Amino acid sequence: MKSYVVMEVTYEYDDSTYNQSEGGGTPLKVFSNKTKAQQFADSSNIKALRGLNLSNYTSDGWYGLVKGEEERYEVLKWFQVYSKDFPESDDEETITDDMNSDTPWDYELTVPDNVSDEDLIILYNNLCLEFFTVVEVEAEK
Repeated sequence: MKSYVVMEVTYEYDDSTYNQSEGGGTPLKVFSNKTKAQQFADSSNIKALRGLNLSNYTSDGWYGLVKGEEERYEVLKWFQVYSKDFPESDDEETITDDMNSDTPWDYELTVPDNVSDEDLIILYNNLCLEFFTVVEVEAEK
């Protein structure tokens, strides 16, 4: 019988960024249904983003933070809407050049506390950063 364990991913600080720790993390909750486990993990990840400074979790700039090229543009556009420190620009080339610069952290990447859950989901779906993950295990009979 399969079970699904929601694990809290742990991070260690290395004097510049937080990096995912080895060992998988801490088990939080066990589910018999994979969909329910994933929903719990996703909900927990979204809550963890609120107020978080994302620039502390990558030393690779945008490449280490988001899933791909299209997602990088979406994340920057998201921060233009929700962060007062981001410059306004609708020019994709300017935004892409900024994201690919050697100093992409010139802007504050803290997720505001007052963003709705729906808007956090948009951000979460473009990031490759997880604080909770689902691990499938085979339960003994």
